[in-house]
Amino acid sequence: MATIREEAARLRFLVRNGRGDEKAHVVLIEEEARKRKENAGPKPKTRFQWDTDFPEGYSELNEGKDRLMQIIVNKQVAISIAAKLWKETPESVLREMAEGN
Repeated sequence: MATIREEAARLRFLVRNGRGDEKAHVVLIEEEARKRKENAGPKPKTRFQWDTDFPEGYSELNEGKDRLMQIIVNKQVAISIAAKLWKETPESVLREMAEGN
């Protein structure tokens, strides 16, 4: 991921090469992530979407969701548990799992 300084240099290069009038969208990654976590505003978001690159990933996610919902039943509690598991699983464990796939 590029830093602001690197992006500024790239944008200066584009301006010097005649592309200064094109529309652009600059996003500060960490700020966007913070706003997503806060989820504040007049209409807080309630939908989570995650596109998978392969059908098996879609199936795995749905299988896990269905299992959790069968055990917990209460949707909000199930979502909170899933989020807690993702958040609290140590990075080392996640890396080990990734290497095992």
